[in-house]
Amino acid sequence: MSAIIKRVIAWLQDNLFYPAMERFSDARQQLLRTVRAAAAFWRGLSKKNKRMLIAAAAVFVLAAAAALIYEPDGIAMPKSSYEFMHGDFKSAEQELRAAGFSHIETVKEFHDAQWNNMWASSGDVVSVKIRGKEVAGGRNYPEDSVIVITYYAFE
Repeated sequence: MSAIIKRVIAWLQDNLFYPAMERFSDARQQLLRTVRAAAAFWRGLSKKNKRMLIAAAAVFVLAAAAALIYEPDGIAMPKSSYEFMHGDFKSAEQELRAAGFSHIETVKEFHDAQWNNMWASSGDVVSVKIRGKEVAGGRNYPEDSVIVITYYAFE
């Protein structure tokens, strides 16, 4: 029995472990070449150009942070799509209407009864989306947004 185990271990090492280590080594070498090239580029810049590059990077970071913080006028989403999941779609619809959203559509996702016993109940929320994207809790959305609630339905 131990000879079989040794053969299996040797096969795993030869076919999985060593090739993975070679790929890791290649990626590491590529990363080192990239870092060295960036360092050489930085050393080649004058002090004035270095300051301009740092200022441009700072402006970019601040603009990205401002874009993330800025929330347009609209209605705050009470929960994220993940928080709505596995709850009843009717209560999710009521909660969204109470928040102020009026354009809400519901879509059935059909499954067979065997799947029902394993994963979910009929009427459980699968997703809540606006324009095809999962909603984020606390984020503001325009009040005329069409919200699509997809829920499980079993045949």
